[in-house]
Amino acid sequence: MPRFPFLAFLLCPVVCAETNLVENGMPRAQLVIAEEAPRSVRLAAAELQATQEKMSGASLPIGTEPGEGIPVYVGESRHTM
Repeated sequence: MPRFPFLAFLLCPVVCAETNLVENGMPRAQLVIAEEAPRSVRLAAAELQATQEKMSGASLPIGTEPGEGIPVYVGESRHTM
């Protein structure tokens, strides 16, 4: 049991902030993978992209460098180390 459960309550507005990957049918995020990502990482990013598009109608771009918007890192890269 946490010794200070009230801290979680106090930090929730900061930690639990709403993050929308898509807003008004436009992507606000980008999937970021390594330049020479393994096949499994490329497939995972493509699956995440396809699933997000089915849910929202917007396709999140996949790139190797964080761009504008919210970066969503898939797999290991120099940006995640």
